[in-house]
Amino acid sequence: MLKVSLLPASYRKKVVGSKKKEQIKKISLVALIVLFMFFIVILGTRQYVSSEYDDIQKLNAEAVAMFPVLESYQALLNEVEAQKELLSLISAKEPYAHNFVVSLGNIDFPGLWLKKISANDWFYSKQCVIEGKCLSYNTLLEYIEKVKKIEGVLDVAITTFAYTNEKTDTGDRICDFNLTITCSGTGVKMETTTVAPTNSSDVSETKN
Repeated sequence: MLKVSLLPASYRKKVVGSKKKEQIKKISLVALIVLFMFFIVILGTRQYVSSEYDDIQKLNAEAVAMFPVLESYQALLNEVEAQKELLSLISAKEPYAHNFVVSLGNIDFPGLWLKKISANDWFYSKQCVIEGKCLSYNTLLEYIEKVKKIEGVLDVAITTFAYTNEKTDTGDRICDFNLTITCSGTGVKMETTTVAPTNSSDVSETKN
């Protein structure tokens, strides 16, 4: 069917132009909406990634801060394993030495407690080193007299003695000390008593 427009040519051009403008506006509006949604998605993703990155940074900082602690734990574990191995060797070759070390650990003495018993030089010098804490120099001297009564002990020497800033729960000042004990290497008998206190609160209780 043939259609003939009776409208003037100028009017027809205006109508066609206005329709094109409307189409362009619609297309532009759709494009703006799509771009806005895309921008929202990008912004949300960026915030999420930024939050995750901050969390990762915090975890990384915590992990880095834990390295020195883990290293100290590993060093302590290595030392414990080395001492266990050494004690195993001593126990196999020189049973009396093992009894001596156990006897030291079992001495019950108020106001004094042991931190470490090292027997690294036992095979060469029949010596062991004690690290511990006490409440006074006189307490340490009394402890030494008790150690000297263990059969096989030849000499007990104070290597170091120093007052610290540590205090017990009752306000008593705590001292650090090192002892070097020399044994004959034979005739050490097992001495078993109540296990010595292992913390400051126990020391305070035994002192009172």
